[in-house]
Amino acid sequence: MTAISARRFLLAFSAVFAGLVALLAAHSVVIDPYAMFGSRLWPEKGYEKFGRVRVAGDRIVKALILTEDRFDTVVVGSSRPLVGFAPDYREFAGRQVYNAAFNGATNVENARVAALAVASQSKLKTLIVGLDLFAFEKVKTEADYEQSLLSGANRWTGIFARTFSKDAVDGAWRFWRNVRNNTPQLTRDGFNHTPAKWLVDRREAFIAKVGGGNPNCGAPRRLAPVVPTDRIEANIALLEPVLAAAKARGVDVFLFLPPQHVWAHVVETEAQRAPIPDALKRALRAMTDRLAQKPGAGVLALWDFDGLDAVTMEDVPPRGSKQDMRYFWEHSHFKTATGAAMIATMYGGATALDGFGVRLDRIDLEAHLTATREKLKTWEAAHPQDAAMLRAVVRGNANCGPSADAAEN
Repeated sequence: MTAISARRFLLAFSAVFAGLVALLAAHSVVIDPYAMFGSRLWPEKGYEKFGRVRVAGDRIVKALILTEDRFDTVVVGSSRPLVGFAPDYREFAGRQVYNAAFNGATNVENARVAALAVASQSKLKTLIVGLDLFAFEKVKTEADYEQSLLSGANRWTGIFARTFSKDAVDGAWRFWRNVRNNTPQLTRDGFNHTPAKWLVDRREAFIAKVGGGNPNCGAPRRLAPVVPTDRIEANIALLEPVLAAAKARGVDVFLFLPPQHVWAHVVETEAQRAPIPDALKRALRAMTDRLAQKPGAGVLALWDFDGLDAVTMEDVPPRGSKQDMRYFWEHSHFKTATGAAMIATMYGGATALDGFGVRLDRIDLEAHLTATREKLKTWEAAHPQDAAMLRAVVRGNANCGPSADAAEN
């Protein structure tokens, strides 16, 4: 091969390679799997122009959307408010609501999302912030955070990642498969559709999740666990100034501890982890008391939906019964009916459920924690088979451990 022919070969190869890359990128833009551009040329029913084909990569995508679109209400948190809240609640009527929650969100990330919303949304009226236990047990970030505006990365870094990356290409091709099989899992205005993995026998879903090794599951220990006070306080030090800034701007802030089914409480107790959520609630109460003394017209409220009541103690149907549950998909993810009651309670709406949710910043916290422990004992006595099964799961599960680093969803 001569030097000239070799040069031509390299030029031809480069041109073909560049053409393929351009075609794949164009396909990603035309399909727009992350609903970033509104450029989808063939929107299908269930896959509207701004429908999300993929929910991965939300740290990049949702940070970009928060700086580009206008909202007056922003939801912050993990997969729990992501799948548990819906945009059609009565209290959201007439509001521009964005669900900025994403899978596995840590407190470091949630604090940055809240800060970005306060900084970029000039008409922001309300922040609704989920406070997950697992998010406060570690001080770290996850997934595509470093490529997102949340970390201070350049906007074009995120746009490039969501156009040319393997995930973007995969998401664009997945669009055709999902449309053909009619299996959507997408978001609209940040709200998530129900994952297909939960559309199964309800007890099977509960047992699979509780036995999978997650932050609510820990190997039993003979000594009391070490409460990660340093990590809880480090996380609060990141969140508190953001909330103070929101209050100073006149933004109302609703903080909430998401509900978990009573099964989660049994597992935590058997794993000897019960002192950890109690420590978090005490730390959050202290933070809220300090914020109450800060200047600003914004209302700040701390809600606990993780007590034991008619919602969180809903019976799990027998295996194979084909009965479903009203309030939970599995023990750590609540349904939109539960989310509706939570939003109504926080907003003072008519559809609130009696006994569901308490203002931790207005009650005797220690009496509340004691009452919750007593209710758990009463439930265990009334449900001995379920209680025994859950204890056996914890004792026999090698995947369970005191670490909060296991996957949240």
